[in-house]
Amino acid sequence: MPGFVPPQLASLRSKPPAGDNWLHEIKYDGYRLQIHLDKGRVTIRTRKGLDWTKRFSAIAAAFDIPVDRAVFDGEVVAVKDGRTNFSELQAALAAGGRRRRFSTLSISSSSKASTCETRR
Repeated sequence: MPGFVPPQLASLRSKPPAGDNWLHEIKYDGYRLQIHLDKGRVTIRTRKGLDWTKRFSAIAAAFDIPVDRAVFDGEVVAVKDGRTNFSELQAALAAGGRRRRFSTLSISSSSKASTCETRR
């Protein structure tokens, strides 16, 4: 099971790279987080590796899922008028909001022999 995985960060370009060997994703305006599950223990880390588990305790509680170990990489966002809004996210966190979107980075479980990884 990997420890903290430094994320690949978005970079501004005037146009996307050409060719079929590129994967593109939308840049959301939120907090980039990694959620690490290890035998029932949940740790939430920022893109710089800071432990924000207490700050995102509602999200940590939502990750009571039946896997032994997993790493989720994603962006916590608030949506207003169909767009992500960082000010709304900060207000939602202050009020205990629970908007979240994650993509799977790595999952393994002793109940399953396989491991699934998504590379970005």
